[in-house]
Amino acid sequence: MNNVLFDTNIYLYHYRKYPPVVDAINAELNKGAVILLSVVQISELLSTTAVDHNETIRTDMESYISAVHRVVDVTEGIARKAAEIRRLWKTRTGKNLKLPDAIIAATALLHKASLIGNNDKDFAPLHDMVGLDYRNPIRSQEELRTFLS
Repeated sequence: MNNVLFDTNIYLYHYRKYPPVVDAINAELNKGAVILLSVVQISELLSTTAVDHNETIRTDMESYISAVHRVVDVTEGIARKAAEIRRLWKTRTGKNLKLPDAIIAATALLHKASLIGNNDKDFAPLHDMVGLDYRNPIRSQEELRTFLS
């Protein structure tokens, strides 16, 4: 079985029922993938103020959290790998990589998981830098923007 970690934006697009994302999640589940979720993503999923005002949204975000096969804590190893990724990123690009993105990437790397997301700017270069298996199921950003509006 293969491990898969969906970036937080994938859950949010799934919540909005964006067909390519729904298809991507279903494809991984049909392949028997083990779905991982970084504990950092719990914070991301529950950070929207809508969870305070809309019980349905809160319940739906909680359902994503409870539906994964395994929630992965930020261990010392993940923290060290995230720091390494951020240093490498800064050295190669001259810019900073956000800590949550580095933790999510480190989690995927250390758990030998494919990272599926819509953050090519931050995650795609990590394939060459550190060997991250990153895939984006969204073929058209314009189509996504239109769908979400």
